[in-house]
Amino acid sequence: MKTVFEEQLEKEQDKQKDLEKTSQTYSTIRFLVFVGILAGIYFGYTQALFYYAMSVILLVLFLYLVKKHDGIKYQLAYCKMKQEVLNRYLDRFTNEWKKFSDEGQEFLSEHFPPGYDLDIFGNASLYQYINTASTHVGREQLANWLSLKPKDEKEITKRQNAVKELLEKLEFTIHFEVLGRIANSKVNSKKVFESIEEMNEDSYSIPMVMKVLKWLLPCATIVSLIVAYITGSNVALTIMEAGIVLQLLLTFVFAGKITSTLRPVFALHESLSIYLKMFESLKEETFESEYLKEQLTAMSESISGIKALSFVSELSKVRFNFLAHLLMSALLSWDFHCVEQLNKWKKDYLSILPKWFNVIGNVEALSSLSILAKVKEVYCFPTISSEVEVKTSSMGHPLLLEETTVFNDFSSDDTSCVITGSNMSGKTTFLRTLGLNTILTYSGAPVHAQAYQMGIMDIFTSMRIEDNVSEGISTFYAEILRIKQMVDFHETKKPMLALIDEIFKGTNSRDRIMGATETIRQLSNEQCITCVTTHDYELCDLESDPEIKSKNYHFSEYYENNKIYFDYKIKPGRATTTNAEYLLKMVGIIKDKSTS
Repeated sequence: MKTVFEEQLEKEQDKQKDLEKTSQTYSTIRFLVFVGILAGIYFGYTQALFYYAMSVILLVLFLYLVKKHDGIKYQLAYCKMKQEVLNRYLDRFTNEWKKFSDEGQEFLSEHFPPGYDLDIFGNASLYQYINTASTHVGREQLANWLSLKPKDEKEITKRQNAVKELLEKLEFTIHFEVLGRIANSKVNSKKVFESIEEMNEDSYSIPMVMKVLKWLLPCATIVSLIVAYITGSNVALTIMEAGIVLQLLLTFVFAGKITSTLRPVFALHESLSIYLKMFESLKEETFESEYLKEQLTAMSESISGIKALSFVSELSKVRFNFLAHLLMSALLSWDFHCVEQLNKWKKDYLSILPKWFNVIGNVEALSSLSILAKVKEVYCFPTISSEVEVKTSSMGHPLLLEETTVFNDFSSDDTSCVITGSNMSGKTTFLRTLGLNTILTYSGAPVHAQAYQMGIMDIFTSMRIEDNVSEGISTFYAEILRIKQMVDFHETKKPMLALIDEIFKGTNSRDRIMGATETIRQLSNEQCITCVTTHDYELCDLESDPEIKSKNYHFSEYYENNKIYFDYKIKPGRATTTNAEYLLKMVGIIKDKSTS
């Protein structure tokens, strides 16, 4: 797949060069035509009226060239953004993805510890790695799914089928991401949704008398203007002047209300055309999966609705040009017509507008879930089991470079797993590997494994525990509180997966072993899979306790030429080696007596 992205990137780079040449050509021709217009006006004034006609023809040509040039400039902007998107795909084959600006920091929450413990959100996180969403709703929907909201087998299966279908539509997902990034570059998507909320809040309607006057006054003014021009009537001229003054006066009196009513439309103006393209691209696709078909149904009126809003936006844009706005207000009561059109649009479409943007967000989130299958050779779509179990074949950490990833087989059903091993041997990485692939499973995404089968369980983690000085909570007590949440949930008899790294490391060995033994005992039943890493080999004795269903696993190291090596492979049984003394000697804390 990497070659596909590289080939596409090369094509877009060549296309950019051609578009830049074409754009430069249009700029030159536009300049020459503009000079011709000025020359025509000059010669029309100094020599013959014929040149005025030539200026008018050149003006029409100039406007045509402007329109065509705008199209070329859009193609150029699209081409550059597509290169950026393709480069982001290629960055995921290296560690360059860790420089992506959107880390999802705002989705970290103390109410969801796995978000921090498993690197789901934050720097070098799963979210940072897979996110392709640009809109506010797309980012939030992806975060919700990675936070396991909601989580049930039917919903997971629906999302899986949708992600599988999007995997077959690579061009569409790239195109959709490009459009989303262009729209967000014009107006930040959060401001778009703030503008939508603002439109909901402001329901100002012009008074009934103005609904009549906005037609009556322009008619009277324009008719009087024509009569005055043809007949030279002073009465008609007076009526015309009165009409102009009255319309300007009314525009000034209602300016505050009108401005606040039209303000949200101004904010949306820049990005509306791109969102329209996003809806059109969805409409043009044929989808078979249930989830994506539901999205098409939800956006059934979106294209006509966005076009109608774009029309209102175009009408309102006159307010940005002082002279044009002054003229249109004086002759046509322009602002009142704009407000009336906006209110009509609100009545027809405003209540369903958020649903349309939710469709864009859902498709963006689904596209994000497909990323792993696009940048990894080893992946599969997990099977959801009705049992409390996890069975994996060749499972790897999804955020590590694939060429250096060590893959492990692992299976457990309603068992406590005590994992021992020396420092840096891979225990913590294994817990995160299991945890991240489980999060991907429940979100509906493919996982980094050849095979993956898992039951629906609530996930609890105790890995990166920090103290809270302001509340007087030590690291050890913070861990106790985290473990208590697991024990309390366990009493509900609901299925759960508990991942505990270096259990009770903040206290002495006697208390640690006692606390760990009791924790494993309480979490040991048919509804719970508990994985505990530890340096306390005494916990391995729980495997022979008839009251506890426990199994031992370990990671090990080996030495060659006085150097330490790790194979990062999980193996059955307890660890038989340690490396603390070797590491202490290596950094010089323990002196080798033979050399001292």
